[in-house]
Amino acid sequence: MKRSALIPVLCLFPAVLSAQAPTAAVVYTKPSAADTYVAANAGLSFVKADQNGLTFKRSTGHFTLVSGAGLSYQQNNQWLPTKLQVAAPSDGSGWVLNGTAISATLTGKPNQDKNLSLTSGAVTFNLHVPQLVYGGADTFTFQEGATNWQLRVAEASVSLQTTVTTRQGKTGGVHTFGYTSPAAAPQIDTDGHLHAGGQVHMTRAMVVGANKKLYYICTPWSSTATSLSFSCDDSNLPAAAFPYVIDPTITTGASFNSNLTEYYGYGGYNGLPTGSNTTTVSK
Repeated sequence: MKRSALIPVLCLFPAVLSAQAPTAAVVYTKPSAADTYVAANAGLSFVKADQNGLTFKRSTGHFTLVSGAGLSYQQNNQWLPTKLQVAAPSDGSGWVLNGTAISATLTGKPNQDKNLSLTSGAVTFNLHVPQLVYGGADTFTFQEGATNWQLRVAEASVSLQTTVTTRQGKTGGVHTFGYTSPAAAPQIDTDGHLHAGGQVHMTRAMVVGANKKLYYICTPWSSTATSLSFSCDDSNLPAAAFPYVIDPTITTGASFNSNLTEYYGYGGYNGLPTGSNTTTVSK
C-alpha cells in the first residue's frame, strides 16, 4: 500500500485590526444638581433621583421632592442627578456632553467646522457652528458671518448668546445659521419658536438689556432647506439697554415651555434651573 505524502499546509489568516473608539478626556465637571442644591440649603441630605426629580431629607425628618427640567437623567436604567461634564475625544473631533438630561455633541471631522448635534427620540438636529472654540467651563464660541456667538451648555439646554454694543437699526441685525435635520423639517409655531419633529426646540430670540429688562424685538424664526434665520430691530431700544444680549435657547424632549426655556441661560434658583418646583411631605 502506497502512502500519500503529507503536504504541510500553511494557513495564513490576515490580521484583523478592530477600530477602537477614541478616548475622551474630561475638561470640565460641574457640581451635580443634588450637590448644588444641598450646598444652597442647609440641613438637607440627598436621598434619591428618579423620573420625577430629586428627593432630599431635611434635618426635621421631612422629605422634599424637587422637580423640573435638568435635574435627573437616566443611564443604564438608573436615574442619577445631572452632573454636566464636557469631554474632548482624543481624535480631535470636538466635544461631547455627559451627565445631562439633553443628548448633545459638538463634533465634526478634525480641523473642520463642527455641528451642534442634538438627538431626541427619532430626531437628530444639527446646527452648524463654524470656527468653534472651547472657552472653558460650560462656554464655547463660534462665528456666524461677522458675529461672534457664545454657546453655553447646561443640564437641559444649550443657549446661544451674542452681545450687541451699538445700535444696528432695522437692517443690521440679521442672523443666519446653517443646519440639517434629516428626519424632520423645522416648523415655526404661532409665537415664532422653531421645532423639529416635536423633539428639538429653539425659542424665538429675546433680548436682555444692560438694564436687566427683556425686549422682544426679534422676528420669529424662518427656515429654508439649509438655513435658519431671524432679525432684530433695535431702533427703539433705550440707551440704557446697551449693550444687550440676544439669546435663543435650545431644548429637547416632547414637552416645550417657552416661558421657562427662555431663562435657562441666565442663572438658577437655589442652585437649580428656573422653573424647578419643591414639594415637602411629612416623615
